[in-house]
Amino acid sequence: ESLPFHRLVPDQSIIVDGPSGGGAKIRAARTKDGTVAVIYSPRGEAFTVNKQIFSSPRLKEHWYDPRYGTFSYVHTTYNASFQTYAPPTSGRGNDWILVLEDQQLIVSRQHDEYAV
Repeated sequence: ESLPFHRLVPDQSIIVDGPSGGGAKIRAARTKDGTVAVIYSPRGEAFTVNKQIFSSPRLKEHWYDPRYGTFSYVHTTYNASFQTYAPPTSGRGNDWILVLEDQQLIVSRQHDEYAV
C-alpha cells in the first residue's frame, strides 16, 4: 500500500489529547488536502484525534507496526469529530503509527491500478 509521504506536513493541531512532551510525545502529519494523516505514538500511548481535517465522510483506519513493517486493518468508519485511539501494545519499545485515509482516495487509487 502506497502512501503520499512526500505530501505530508507536520500538524500537531490534530492531536487534542495525549502525551505532549518528552520521549512519549505524540507526533502527527497530514496532507494539506486532508486525505491522509499519520500519527506516531513512540510508546504506544493513547491519544485523541480531531478528525475534522478530513473532508470525506468515511475513513479507513489502520495501525502500522514499524518494528515488523506490518499493517493491521482497524476498520472503515464514518468520520466523527473526535476519536481516541489506543495502540495495540504500549510501553517502551512499542511504537505505533496510526494511518487515517479518505475512503474515496483509496477507491480512486485502486481504480487507477486496475485501469493500467
